[in-house]
Amino acid sequence: MKRILGLIFFSLALVSLPSYVLAGEENELPENCVCREKEGRIVVEFEGFLVANKSEEKAKTGPVAANLPAGTYRVWLSSFDNHLDKLHQIQPQESWFVILQNENGEVIATTSPIVDLPQDEERLEEVVNEELVLGEEARFLIAKHAAFPSDNPNSINPVCAAFEIQEEEPPPPPENHLPVFTGPSQATTTLGNTLEFTVTASDPDDDPLIFSSELPEGANWATSTGLFAWTPQATSSLGTTTARFFASDGIGTSTHEVLLEVLEPEATTTPNLPPFFVNFAPPTSATSTELYSYDVEAADPENAPLSFALDASSSPVGMNITSSTGLITWTPTIGEASSTPYQVAISVTDGVNIATTSYELLVASTTPQATTTPESNPPPSSDSGGSGGGGGSTSLTTSGGGGPPFPIRAHNLPEPRFIGSTTTPATTTVVMAPVVIPPRAISAPISDSAPLQLEGGEITPNTGGIEFLEAVELPAASSQAAEPFFSLGAALSLLGLLNPYILVLLISVALFLAYLYYRYRKEDAEKPATIEDKAPSQAESEWQNLPRQEEEDKVF
Repeated sequence: MKRILGLIFFSLALVSLPSYVLAGEENELPENCVCREKEGRIVVEFEGFLVANKSEEKAKTGPVAANLPAGTYRVWLSSFDNHLDKLHQIQPQESWFVILQNENGEVIATTSPIVDLPQDEERLEEVVNEELVLGEEARFLIAKHAAFPSDNPNSINPVCAAFEIQEEEPPPPPENHLPVFTGPSQATTTLGNTLEFTVTASDPDDDPLIFSSELPEGANWATSTGLFAWTPQATSSLGTTTARFFASDGIGTSTHEVLLEVLEPEATTTPNLPPFFVNFAPPTSATSTELYSYDVEAADPENAPLSFALDASSSPVGMNITSSTGLITWTPTIGEASSTPYQVAISVTDGVNIATTSYELLVASTTPQATTTPESNPPPSSDSGGSGGGGGSTSLTTSGGGGPPFPIRAHNLPEPRFIGSTTTPATTTVVMAPVVIPPRAISAPISDSAPLQLEGGEITPNTGGIEFLEAVELPAASSQAAEPFFSLGAALSLLGLLNPYILVLLISVALFLAYLYYRYRKEDAEKPATIEDKAPSQAESEWQNLPRQEEEDKVF
């Protein structure tokens, strides 16, 4: 009986034990971890089991000593649960993870938790981290229940953790930057002259540089200062060549090229001097219808051939200059005579430089020369009042302002022009046209206060000269009567002055008028006599019969 009661109490005691105690008794860790150690893999095994609904000490195990160098790891976790009766247990959170500590016990990393163990399986292995990075060495590992703290009595056996180090590719080297040159790309010099310029290089990465160069013969490059110097001497240096400069940072090399050009030295030349005018003193007056000329002289310091020219914009129209000799020629017309001077501009060039000068030219009117016939035109007497013809001069007697008469002498008088004449039994008076005497043809003390009284005419001063009307008395012929005013000779002389075409026209008109006059006389002679032209008795008889005739005409 006592035995039976003892068995009963023992059974009740077993039933009253907590399930995790039973589990602890029933769960046995596997003999070996599934994850085997190999090169590059570190396996850490844990003891005991983890419970979620108790204290933190019951929820973790460890720490377990380990030696995980800094690096990147692939992590496996392995779980085990071997309950006799799984149907009576509800443990949905059978999961755990690993805490990694450094030598000071400081947490440096944690793994991801393994998934919950399925109800119908007792073992589970899972890769929880593909890349777990440790910045420093891990010396201790702790396994901890993932559901802590929890009211559900979940328990799990953390079997082991495996850490497989990942082979990391070496980091790429930092990007290298090639050295950078500073300097000209081309330079020019002449043979025998020194050419200098500076070429330097620097490295963006501050790497030490190694310099080298390819230079023409005789050239030098100071790498410490970058100064390039070259004095080409041989004629073989003429033309172009290339200087090359190299800089290496140990990884890459940079190249800089400078195109060098060597020219022949220029010949020494003196500057060209302009030509100049020599003894330039042209006449400043000319006369219309008369040739004006002046030979311009110029010289050149280099004895270069010279070419002369006129400025057409200011020089008179029609004036010419010979380009090779400088001879100016011009014959001004009567209409080009003017009181305003012309501007004459002249230039001379040696093909490089030009010299110019100018002067003023005044053109006066033409003065016709008087003609002389001594036999037919004897010089007039001092009391005759002057004459329109004669020799080279004419003496006149003048008076003005009431003073005594004084002589005036006109030189080179123009030929007077005949207008007409009147005849008296004793004399014949010839009327002449006004004559203009240029000022230079007169030599007399003329006063501007009053006109001069000339015997037979009057002299009035003006800007163009002295104008007077000359009256000449001719003695009548003693042996014959004086000719009428319009004599046949005078008429023929007047007609001779006319244009031949006008003369023909006048003759034609005269003939036509004579013809009309002839017809008129003929028709008048053939016309019957009128009543007024008949005798008085006959006219009276016809007047008496006139009414009767009219009546007869009416009856008819």
